[in-house]
Amino acid sequence: MPIAFHSIGDGVTTGIAGVGGKASNLFKMQRHGFPVPAFFALPASAINEIIAPVRQGIEALCATLGGKEDVVLSGAATEIYNAIISIQIPPNSLAEIAAACTQIAGTNYLVAVRSSAIAEDGSVASFAGQHDSLLYVDSESLGISLLK
Repeated sequence: MPIAFHSIGDGVTTGIAGVGGKASNLFKMQRHGFPVPAFFALPASAINEIIAPVRQGIEALCATLGGKEDVVLSGAATEIYNAIISIQIPPNSLAEIAAACTQIAGTNYLVAVRSSAIAEDGSVASFAGQHDSLLYVDSESLGISLLK
C-alpha cells in the first residue's frame, strides 16, 4: 500500500483525524491563499503502516505499565523509542517521501521534519514540546529522521 501524501494542489481535503490539527490548519490556510511554505504531511494511516511491525510489542509493554514507578516508565519509554527507531521504512515508502522532498526543495534538499500527534492539543491536555523538529535533514538522514 503506497503512502498517500496530502500536499499543495493534490485536491485532497485533509482533516484533523488524518494529519492532526496543525497540518490540517496549514492546508486550510493554503487553500485560502495564505503564504504557507511548501510542505507535505504523512497521514496517520501511513505512520500506522510504518510502525506495524513493532505495534504489538509496544501495546503489550504499555498494558503492563499501570501504576508503575517513574524509573520503570522511563525504561519502558526508552524501550519503545528504540523499537520505533529500529524500524526499516519500506524502500518504496522512503523513496516516495524522498521524491516529495525533492519536489519541494530540489535534488540536494535540506528539509525540516517535525513529528506530531493527531491529538497533540486537546481540550483536557496539551502535548506541546513533546515532539521533535529536526532541521537540515538530507537524503542520507531522512529515514531515521522520520522515526524520531
